Amino acid sequence: MASEPTPQYDALLAFRSAFISAMARIPTRDNALVAFTRPRPAPAPPPPPPPLPGADLPVVPGGFVWPNPPKPGSLLHEPPQETYPVGAFQQSHLISDTATENRFQNFMAGDLSGSTELDRVQGWQGIQYLAAAGNNMVGLFGQFDANQNMTRRLAVKDLQCGPLEWFMPFNWTGVYDENGVRDYSAQINRTESMETYIHRHLSATGASSIVAFHGRTIIDTSQWRYRFFMEYCPHGSLSDLIGYYLNPRNFPDAAVTEVPHPRNEYATLTMPNVLIPEPFIWYCFMNLAKSAIIMEQGSIQAPIEGWKEVVHRDLKPGNIWLQDPSTGRAQWALYPEPKLGDFGFAFETGPNDPPANNPRAFRGAGTPGFLAPEQHEWLRRDDLRVTDFPRMGAKTNVWAIGSVIYALVFRCKQPNTPDYVNEGLPRDEPHGPLPAPGYSHTLMDLMWECLQPEPTERPSPSTLLKRTLNKDLDFDEIYFKGMRTVKPRLGEPWHNNSRSREHRLRAIFDDEYRLGLSWDDLPPAINPL
Repeated sequence: MASEPTPQYDALLAFRSAFISAMARIPTRDNALVAFTRPRPAPAPPPPPPPLPGADLPVVPGGFVWPNPPKPGSLLHEPPQETYPVGAFQQSHLISDTATENRFQNFMAGDLSGSTELDRVQGWQGIQYLAAAGNNMVGLFGQFDANQNMTRRLAVKDLQCGPLEWFMPFNWTGVYDENGVRDYSAQINRTESMETYIHRHLSATGASSIVAFHGRTIIDTSQWRYRFFMEYCPHGSLSDLIGYYLNPRNFPDAAVTEVPHPRNEYATLTMPNVLIPEPFIWYCFMNLAKSAIIMEQGSIQAPIEGWKEVVHRDLKPGNIWLQDPSTGRAQWALYPEPKLGDFGFAFETGPNDPPANNPRAFRGAGTPGFLAPEQHEWLRRDDLRVTDFPRMGAKTNVWAIGSVIYALVFRCKQPNTPDYVNEGLPRDEPHGPLPAPGYSHTLMDLMWECLQPEPTERPSPSTLLKRTLNKDLDFDEIYFKGMRTVKPRLGEPWHNNSRSREHRLRAIFDDEYRLGLSWDDLPPAINPL
């Protein structure tokens, strides 16, 4: 006699049906390289003057509005936000399109708000494709005045969820019990993605070391799609910078060194003997330490009550962006400002989380070479069973910071790290020597402390920040005493007189889409999909 169907069985059938239906609707990808012709924006009046500092901005139904600044005394972990209507997607037809080119055209040519009337006032237009991963795209949008000159710009991320993302509870916000523990088996509430939730909370602290978050759309549940808006960083990422320093053609007058290939024992790499300046690496160290403190406690000064610790899980050079130096900045005036972004793998955790939540639920995701040991499965030596130790936390972010510094020091886009499948597995040493004169012992020692396999042996984010600000350098590193306050001089790169080392950053990429540029002077838009 057949048994009665259980609720679990019915739920499984429902999921299977939804999965098959969704898979049939996913658009295909066209790999052709095509040019994209931007539609000329309609003439627009100049935008209204910005509000006074601290003043609330009016919310226009259907319009693109900057978020209101946090009010004094308000909890930083509950910042105000702006959401925009589903109408932004009505002209996109993403699911019905079967070619990537159609999707790209609709993304870059479509308006931000979904309102033609507001577009004529706001003047937001797609300018350039920036990146794509899977079914997600990032584009640069600009706002133009009546003279067709760009006055504001934004990076817009368009996310098209697949079945895995749509039905995975870790990708969406949820509720916590009285102990601060989230039940991931509860029904999914797709009010907001964890990526935008975490990003806007971190951005609301006002930290300049975090890519600023500027708003999001309401989740389109019929098309499994949403967008969010963030600060545009014109000088690329640390990954772009490393790639520049890896290419001998960028340094035709420099000597080169043959080093073993990090992932191919039968190959070598030809690298120019030009190092990324150590002061800039210290600047990255400092800003990443600030970001780690904010992810840990919500503020650099003191912990925010009710803040839940954030683990990034994908902290790597490709997710650290370079912004123009602030006008009149007293420190680090030589260099662009590094900012942490891309919180697509980030999650919240607390001290009461059971092992099912942390670490089991969040192991494995991230980028090879930048995964901390606790992001892998650890096996016990005696019975080879998976162990729940260690859990992920603030020192997981510290390990990733160490791996970023490692990548800058050794100029490698993907460090060759072990998989840590067994407890106590030793760490691999770097491949190939550093060109003389190398880096200071202080920098290298702090980097290796961050990369300790055991989390308890790594410095905390607060300790890490103090170490990057330490002015009590030994005699060998005393020439870095003024590295934070040196001023750039046209045609005079900053040198250390005793070592004749140039500290100018050789790869500051041009800002091709700078503010004030006219529409006719924009570089040609290319769709590399």
